[in-house]
Amino acid sequence: MYKSIYFLLLLNLIVFISTLFFSTQPLLLFIVYFIASVILLLIKRNDFMLFSIAVIFSVVFESIAVSYGVWSYPAVSNLLQVPAWIFLMWGVAAVSAYRLGLHLAHKRL
Repeated sequence: MYKSIYFLLLLNLIVFISTLFFSTQPLLLFIVYFIASVILLLIKRNDFMLFSIAVIFSVVFESIAVSYGVWSYPAVSNLLQVPAWIFLMWGVAAVSAYRLGLHLAHKRL
């Protein structure tokens, strides 16, 4: 079981605030999300499969949504027209939601 749900919530709060303040600096956001990903996966390595699946699905769905004009990201010049940090964001979100769900389910039992 995850040692401290407060650490998970604090990490997600830091990542969320970073996204708000550094949304125009994609390299800095990529570094923040990369560090958050490494921290999450080092604490519990079993979540790597979930993280990988979330990243793969986010690549597919984000690129489809952008190509059909559902939304767009300003000043993105890569092949998929999606910032690189967004894929890591989905991985961090999936692992965080999974761990929070496990914590809440364990509290109820």
